[in-house]
Amino acid sequence: LIFLGKALADENKKLSLKSSFIQGYSDARDFSCVDDLVIDDTDVIKAEVTKCISAKNVKEKQAMFVAGSLTSVSGGLLKSAFAKSVAGFEDRMPAVDGLVYEDKLGVSAWVSVCKILLGTHALLVNHNVGVPDESVVNALIEDGCQPVYLAIEGRFAALYSVKYSPLSGVADNLRELAENGSNILISSVDPNITDSYAESLLGLP
Repeated sequence: LIFLGKALADENKKLSLKSSFIQGYSDARDFSCVDDLVIDDTDVIKAEVTKCISAKNVKEKQAMFVAGSLTSVSGGLLKSAFAKSVAGFEDRMPAVDGLVYEDKLGVSAWVSVCKILLGTHALLVNHNVGVPDESVVNALIEDGCQPVYLAIEGRFAALYSVKYSPLSGVADNLRELAENGSNILISSVDPNITDSYAESLLGLP
C-alpha cells in the first residue's frame, strides 16, 4: 500500500481511475492488470465517534459541535464521524477560516473567533497545548479505536475515541488486487490513517 497525504489529495480527485473502481467493487478481476489504483479513504473506510470526554470547563455538546463545524469544511473520514453533531444545525454553524492541514498531525483553523486544533496528540504538543494523562487516554480509547484530540484557544477541550473500519466487502477486493500486483494508493487527510494502519485495517499484504 502507498499512502498519499493532503499534498496529493486534490490532484487525485482529477483521476477517473477512482470512480471506475468504485463502480466495480463486485468484480475485482476486472482490475487485475492495474498497476496503481488511486482511491479516497472515504471510499473504503468508515469512521465513527464511540466515546468522548471533555475538559471540565467545556460542555461535551459544545465540543462536538465545534469539531463537527470544522470537519464539515476539512472533509475526510472525520467529517462523517462528527456529522451527527451538526445534523439539523447546518444553518447555525460558524464560519471556518484559515484551514491548515498539518502533515500526519491533523488540522487547525479559526472557527468563529477561536483557534481550533483537531488531530493527534503530537498536534497539540506541537502547539504547546497540555494533554490528558496517558491513563485517561487509555481508559477512554477502546480496542480497535484511535484517539482524536480537540483544542480550543490553546487549551485541551475534548478527546474522542474514533473507530475506523472497512466498508462492507471492500477489504477482500482490495486484498485480491494487491495480491495480483496492484499498488493501492489511498488519499487521506486523516492523521490516523497512516500507511501501516491502513494496511492493517484493510488486511493488505
